[in-house]
Amino acid sequence: MELGRFAVTVVANTWLMSTALRQWIKTELLEKERRVIFQGKPGYRHSERLNESFTRELTEGSKEIRGAAEWPEARRAAGAHICGNGDRPVPVGGGLSLIHAKEGGAARVHLRNGSTLEVELPAKSSLIFDTKTGAHLL
Repeated sequence: MELGRFAVTVVANTWLMSTALRQWIKTELLEKERRVIFQGKPGYRHSERLNESFTRELTEGSKEIRGAAEWPEARRAAGAHICGNGDRPVPVGGGLSLIHAKEGGAARVHLRNGSTLEVELPAKSSLIFDTKTGAHLL
C-alpha cells in the first residue's frame, strides 16, 4: 500500500488488533515517522486479553483526541488539507470530493486549488464534486 501521497493516516476502530496488523502499523507507519491519528484505544484487545499496555505500545507520547471538535485541529497539525468545516466529513480520493449531511443546511468545501464551494445540502444527502474544478457531479 502506497501511503506517500497522504499527509496523515487515520487508524479508526482498531480496538481488536492482530499481531500482524500491530507489526504493520509499527513498521510501515510509526518507524517511518508517518503522521498517524488513532481513533479510540488502538490494540486495547489482543486475542482474548484486554490490556492498556497494548494501546500504550502504539501510542506512547501521543495525545489522545477527545471529542469531534479536536479532529480538525489534529488533522491540520499533522499537515492534512482540511476540505470541510463543521461536523460534516469530506472524504477525498480519486479526483472526487464527497460531502455528507445528516441534517440539511449550508456547507462549505475548500478545494486544494484555493477555491471554496458554498453548497446547500438537503437532509440525509450526499454530493460529489470534482476536486480540481469543483464541478458538481452527482
